[in-house]
Amino acid sequence: MSQFKDETRAVICLLQEGQITKKTAHRAVGLIIRLNAEIERLEKRLAGEKHALFEQQAYTAKLQAEIERLEAYNANLEAANSHISNTLWDEVVNAKTEAIKEFAQLVKEHLDDFYHTDDGSLLDTVSMVDLLVKEMTEDQK
Repeated sequence: MSQFKDETRAVICLLQEGQITKKTAHRAVGLIIRLNAEIERLEKRLAGEKHALFEQQAYTAKLQAEIERLEAYNANLEAANSHISNTLWDEVVNAKTEAIKEFAQLVKEHLDDFYHTDDGSLLDTVSMVDLLVKEMTEDQK
C-alpha cells in the first residue's frame, strides 16, 4: 500500500512541476487506485487459497494416516487368514488321512490275509492295503 502512496505522490509532483496534465494525473491516480484494489483483491484470494491449500494438506495427511492404518490392519487380517487357512487345511488333511486309515482297517478285518490268484500265486492282501493306504496318505501332505 505504501508503494502506491509513493506513486500517487510522484504523480502529484509531476503535475505540480508541469510535466503532466491534470487529466493525465487524474487518469494515473485512478489507475493506481484500481491497481491497488486489484492487488488487495488478489492478496485476499491468495490468502484464501493458501488457507484452502493448508486445509487440503491437513486432510491429505489425515487420509494418508488412515491408509497406513488400514494397510497395517489388512496385513494383520491377511496373516490371520493365512494362519487359519493353513490350520484348516492341516485339519482337513488329518481328517482324510484318519478316514483312509479307518477304512483300510475295516477292509483288512473283512479280508483274508492272503488271496490265491488264478495262476496259483499268493497275494498278501493286508500288505497291499497297507501299501495303498501309504500311497493315498502321502499324496495328502
